[in-house]
Amino acid sequence: MSDKNEKNSSYISGKESRKISKFNRRVTKKLERDRADANKDPALFTTKMKDENNVVEFDNVCTYFFTDVGTVKAVDGVSFVVPKCSTVGVVGESGCGKSVTSLSLMQLLQRPQGQTVGGEIRFNLGDGTAYNIVNTPTAKMQEIRGNKISMIFQEPMTSLNPVFRIGQQVDEVTMLHNPEMSKEEVKARTLEMLDLVGIANKEGVYSMYPHELSGGMRQRIMIAIALACSPTLIIADEGSELMYMEGCTAPRFESGTLHSAVVELVALKDAKIQYVTVQNWSDNVFNLVTKRGMAEAGAQIRWVDCNIGSGITMKYPAVVLKGDGAKGEVISIALANNRQHQDTGAKMIHLADNTSSNVLSKSVSIGNGRASYRGLVYMSDSAKNCKNNTECDALLINTNSRTDTYPAIMCSGHNNSVQHEASVSKLSEEQIFYMRQRGLSENEAVSLSVNGFVNDLVKEFPMEYSVELKRLIELQMEGAVG
Repeated sequence: MSDKNEKNSSYISGKESRKISKFNRRVTKKLERDRADANKDPALFTTKMKDENNVVEFDNVCTYFFTDVGTVKAVDGVSFVVPKCSTVGVVGESGCGKSVTSLSLMQLLQRPQGQTVGGEIRFNLGDGTAYNIVNTPTAKMQEIRGNKISMIFQEPMTSLNPVFRIGQQVDEVTMLHNPEMSKEEVKARTLEMLDLVGIANKEGVYSMYPHELSGGMRQRIMIAIALACSPTLIIADEGSELMYMEGCTAPRFESGTLHSAVVELVALKDAKIQYVTVQNWSDNVFNLVTKRGMAEAGAQIRWVDCNIGSGITMKYPAVVLKGDGAKGEVISIALANNRQHQDTGAKMIHLADNTSSNVLSKSVSIGNGRASYRGLVYMSDSAKNCKNNTECDALLINTNSRTDTYPAIMCSGHNNSVQHEASVSKLSEEQIFYMRQRGLSENEAVSLSVNGFVNDLVKEFPMEYSVELKRLIELQMEGAVG
């Protein structure tokens, strides 16, 4: 039995509590007074970068929280750099200090309790000088924050004001840092930002309130606000969304050419990643691609894929649903012209409970072209309450066109469900005849029919890609019939 008089380490007496509070007030008052000094000598916070090719340099940074029960060392001795024209990910478990590190750079800690007390955060101003953010006064930070450094926060509704329209909130950022701009110029800039983040109805959204938009649309607004002043550095907090877009093409070489690519995605807790690809190869390219992603709890990975051209394409984007409630999706369009084989599909690996996946695939075979869907859905023995939906639709343009479907489904566990649907249709001669009677040429009628067949998936691509995709389809349809 322990000694009753032995002091309990988890107990704080009134005397100790008063001592801690006195210490906290003394430390935080000094730090707050220093940051509030608008006339602070610039020499005290102006410095030089160790490497001019870096945007930010964290050097032994310490951020503490002075609480009633003692000092919490949330960030203690962190050092890393962010080079120019690069993306740097800070990875760690929940509560390890990722967000606190970002907020330290922005000076947006919950004050006066939260304070950066040591080290240096050097931010490159681009003119040969830098600010040490740790010592930079609040007045100077107001000039930098939103202008040179922007942050995309986890939850848009905690950052957007519900009583102001979207346009007013994006305008405010531009006007604050660009007072010389007229109202018309500010609005034009806002509409440009809304267009940049993929909002089609930008004029309508400009006049809406935050509650009238979906969660994804509100997140896009936050990105537009972050980009409004063309900042040097953008910070994306945990739970942010990322969209990556790529277009692949190559000239025709005399000999066959191999394209072999590997893409790997890791979506941590509650993060969302969308990877959009449009590939348009010459018909002597062998296109062999590996795409795979891993989704942690609550995360989402979405592959949006279009394959045109190449002699043969073999591509099966995969999502490993590792965390509870993770989601995976593959949206795929494939066009196989003469002597081409588009062997595409998807893999969904369910390893955790409450995971869901969705596969939508559409293919068009032209001439003696061949399109194949090759898919895998796997649900482990330990997984429960998992769902999958797979839809494969194929369109045959000519009598010698070919399509195949090779689904593999392995479903075990408890209360899991899998749904697979496949359909094949031919280009309707009656439909072509109907459109030709209304003044369309045969090529125009065929292109219109094919675009109608894939239109619901084309809409999943960003605006600029969907327009280009429709043009590519029209080119592929020239001379397809007859």
